[in-house]
Amino acid sequence: MWAWLKRADNQKTLRFVGAAIVAAIGVLVTIGVIHKPEEAAPKAPPVAEAKAPETAPVVLQNASAGNNGTAFTINAPGNNVQIENGHQVTH
Repeated sequence: MWAWLKRADNQKTLRFVGAAIVAAIGVLVTIGVIHKPEEAAPKAPPVAEAKAPETAPVVLQNASAGNNGTAFTINAPGNNVQIENGHQVTH
């Protein structure tokens, strides 16, 4: 077998056969017989835009304290404020 492969004429024949196989595979890939690309998923329909929810009006609170006093405002439920003299305010 090695003696057959060493001959230049036989090597040319093998090159020709190899090139023909590569060309045939290239044609089959190009026309889509081999290695077909995956079909793309259908596009989703457009989605309607959602309107942003209305925000609740903010109730303004003013706090004032006299001399040596503490003033605070609570703008949300669930807040808890502890003052040094033991008074507790929960809103």
